[in-house]
Amino acid sequence: MQSDLARAVRWRFYQGEPVTISNVTSARWLVEKLKEFEEDPEERERQAVDALVSTGPVENPWDRPIANLGGALGLPSDESRAFAEKLQAGNIVRIVDCKPSWTALDTQPLSPRLKEWVRCEEEG
Repeated sequence: MQSDLARAVRWRFYQGEPVTISNVTSARWLVEKLKEFEEDPEERERQAVDALVSTGPVENPWDRPIANLGGALGLPSDESRAFAEKLQAGNIVRIVDCKPSWTALDTQPLSPRLKEWVRCEEEG
């Protein structure tokens, strides 16, 4: 139970959630929540993709989007990057150049250096 609890505390920490273990029941609850999360790989993938895609245009697609993915999955940055690379290699998401666009409030278009993560089925 101790190693499971350590993993669960780490998971919550990287999600940015406060962790308070006041008794055995709260410790068991936290471990159970982590196990539920880990037992649904499709949900983990969906959350990871949503975190990457929802970040929007950025200059460095390996910075803020990876931090968002880490928060969603409760992973440190190196593991978040590896997860994103796995999604990219599996043709689930990809990084694309943002097309310059204008809105009524813009004084100039988006920088052509901006990139964003998209779902592969959206690209095309």
